[in-house]
Amino acid sequence: MTDSKNPPTNPKAYPTETALQKHVSFFSRSASHPAVIYPWETYASFRALDFNTLISLVSALDFTLHVGYPTSEHVVPVSWIIKGCPVYVERIARAKHGSDTGIYDRNGEFDEVAFGRIWDFDNEKKGGLYFSEIVNMWVANRNVFDVAGFLFQVFLWGSLWLLAADGGDFEGGGCGEAV
Repeated sequence: MTDSKNPPTNPKAYPTETALQKHVSFFSRSASHPAVIYPWETYASFRALDFNTLISLVSALDFTLHVGYPTSEHVVPVSWIIKGCPVYVERIARAKHGSDTGIYDRNGEFDEVAFGRIWDFDNEKKGGLYFSEIVNMWVANRNVFDVAGFLFQVFLWGSLWLLAADGGDFEGGGCGEAV
């Protein structure tokens, strides 16, 4: 729920959106279709975060392939591909994958307890995670035989680490909360 103390994470967000919908709305760059995210918008969003061209391209493809089809109303992937491989924000909870942290529940709502468990991997209680601690978290969250979910988790946390880490291999706690 939004109020004056907790504004939406994106100006396009509405009070009825789930936390996960608000989170992914950042990637929508069009005022004419804010509930649909196309691969070129994901690319532009990663560029806006100052990722280089190669990482932005790979990220757009990875995000679209892992998240787009599960949010589609089409059973046959060909129909989804013909439409431009969009990600539908209203059905983003369908794309929840295995091997994740559980920060968002099956309905797309934020789970504060699951978020707090991330900091259990902060061995030195320094208020952030070293890359090695993030890797330990990936391994702890991994589901058996869930290669796709595990790789997507590596992509998500790897991107966050690249974005948030300072020169000392350290990702501070404030960035994780902001994202």
